[in-house]
Amino acid sequence: MILQRLPGLAISLLLTGLLIGCSSAPEVAYDQKVDFKPPKTFTWLDDSPLKYSETDYKVSPFLEAHLMEATRSELESRGYRYVSMSEGPDFAVAFTFGARDKIQKSRYPSAYTMSSAAPGAYSFHGPGAVQTTNYVEGQIFVDFFAVSTKSLAWQISDSGKIEEMSGEELRQAVNELMADLLSDFPPEG
Repeated sequence: MILQRLPGLAISLLLTGLLIGCSSAPEVAYDQKVDFKPPKTFTWLDDSPLKYSETDYKVSPFLEAHLMEATRSELESRGYRYVSMSEGPDFAVAFTFGARDKIQKSRYPSAYTMSSAAPGAYSFHGPGAVQTTNYVEGQIFVDFFAVSTKSLAWQISDSGKIEEMSGEELRQAVNELMADLLSDFPPEG
């Protein structure tokens, strides 16, 4: 994948031609009373299904279209069928995106020496150094609403560090993002 993966399930998100590498495993929640098994139908919650939580970061105008295209492709590959809201879909899909500034601190020893008493053994000397890195962390939520009950049926969220990316690389990253996020959809149960 395009980003450095961390242990566990890694995903990517995007913002203004930027990519987010995950910092934790995605969080999934769903209503166990809902039947998710295909064949089911889906649509978008509204004409513009991407909403932004409190963020001052400029978001690419292509983000919403890429998310919709990738999500539709993933769901259709699993046996779901896209329909308009007027056709009475089973689910309506929406996205929420937000970003915030973060600081990461790393501590490093200031010097290494090899021990003569134990070949191959190293010891650290000195107080060490601290490196701080400022970065932007983004978070995305993908929500499936049961249209018949107008309630949240399934949700996945994840967050991670944003890295610069644009063009076709951005489109591919969105495709990989949605493949990762929807890899366990529909839920078993």
